[in-house]
Amino acid sequence: MNSLKKHCLLVFIALLLAGANGCAPKEATDSSINPKSMMNVNPGHTSQFIIGESSNDGTPDWTVDLSGKYYKNPSIAVSVDKVFINGPSMMLNVLEQETGKKVWLYNTRNSVTPAITDKSVFITGSDNNLHALDINDGHEQWQFDRGLNNSIDIGGSSPAVKDGFVYIGTSDGISVLDAVTGEEVRSYDPTNWWENLNPYHGEKFMGSSPALEDGLVFFTSYIYNDDHVSGGLYAIEELTGEQKWSRVLESATDVIVTDGIVFVGQRFGNIQMFDAKTGETLPNLPCHGQPLPAIAHGTAFCVNGQNIEAVNVASAKTLWKFVAVREIQSSPVIAGESVYFGDGANKTPESGSLYSLDAVSGNLNWQRQLGNQITSSPAAINGMIFTTSGEGIVSAFE
Repeated sequence: MNSLKKHCLLVFIALLLAGANGCAPKEATDSSINPKSMMNVNPGHTSQFIIGESSNDGTPDWTVDLSGKYYKNPSIAVSVDKVFINGPSMMLNVLEQETGKKVWLYNTRNSVTPAITDKSVFITGSDNNLHALDINDGHEQWQFDRGLNNSIDIGGSSPAVKDGFVYIGTSDGISVLDAVTGEEVRSYDPTNWWENLNPYHGEKFMGSSPALEDGLVFFTSYIYNDDHVSGGLYAIEELTGEQKWSRVLESATDVIVTDGIVFVGQRFGNIQMFDAKTGETLPNLPCHGQPLPAIAHGTAFCVNGQNIEAVNVASAKTLWKFVAVREIQSSPVIAGESVYFGDGANKTPESGSLYSLDAVSGNLNWQRQLGNQITSSPAAINGMIFTTSGEGIVSAFE
């Protein structure tokens, strides 16, 4: 090979390598970050705790009153040794799991569910920025400002954590941040998709928190104007941001994805299902569109008014039904072989109860009256169950 050809070949290889490195997806600073809890438990939002079933008979180990004037629908998340209650008195309240003793507070002015890892708590603050807080003392590690003015940009979306990255919804789409540094490493901006999918022009809003499985990110959005609300479901390649598929959905809310199936909540109608890879429309699940069901082992545990119903996902057959005393307002959760959920009624004293059912038979394990209505899903870890009433009264069961 003459020197000119050799030189050209070396230059070509160098440019090829440089281009490959420039296009390669950026790795997280620490991809070993282990997510503990987030909205509906995990990145797929299935509401299934892999460990943590309680053998309790319904007697609380401790109860703490965090009630305040504002945000009467608090959310709850857990780590190995702490419980995170967001909402009462417009604060994120962090408690010791064993005693209920308050560890630290953070002003959020919302009740969005935080995402928890070994080292950090990711939550939107009163400024509608995303904040990373040290899990032990609450000091700020970093904050992310999307630079938008819409109050629903970040404040209405719960973050998801996966492989060292934080995913957060904005009115422009999804931002992907390095969990350690807070640097935005990529974003998915579906503005063109919105306009192509929806013929209506108006204000854009994120309809759901991002859900992730097998290299894909799923979320819903909607466009609102004076005459019409139109929405869509999107499947995006996690690393490239390329749209895999999309569907028009008029009243879509939140998203669950597990075992290759996307479940989409509806403001009106039943849960819709789609093949996660292709977007093929599957038969609707005979479950009300809100709140979302919990999904485990091919079974959807659905809320229909006062009823909890176990429905086989493949056949749509109802396996069992349990009738609670009052309306159920939040998704159930699965821990071990049990289903946990709360009920209650507005402005009715002593109206809320926490229930534990056998997940296979639907038989009642125990029921505990806790006072005010329970509007949030329980949480489970370390053989303990945690719940909070709509007023912020937190109870732990071991």
